[in-house]
Amino acid sequence: MAFNLYDTNDNGRIEPKEMEKMLTAIYDLLGVENRKGDNDPRERTKAIISKMDKNYSNTIDENEFVEGCLGDPILLKLLNPTL
Repeated sequence: MAFNLYDTNDNGRIEPKEMEKMLTAIYDLLGVENRKGDNDPRERTKAIISKMDKNYSNTIDENEFVEGCLGDPILLKLLNPTL
């Protein structure tokens, strides 16, 4: 599942540094060169966590991740580029 790719330390939560690292890798894979403003991986991470983090823990658990992806097709495509 995509959640496990982001939870690189296997603690059951996606932390901001994990999300930022994965977004950077996705940008590299897709050849995204514009990484300024809203496309900056750090800023994009903040926006994603803000949107998905329902319990205000500054991390995303698996349920929050799944619900967030299912509720937003654009986010789903960004976080799961193979879909």
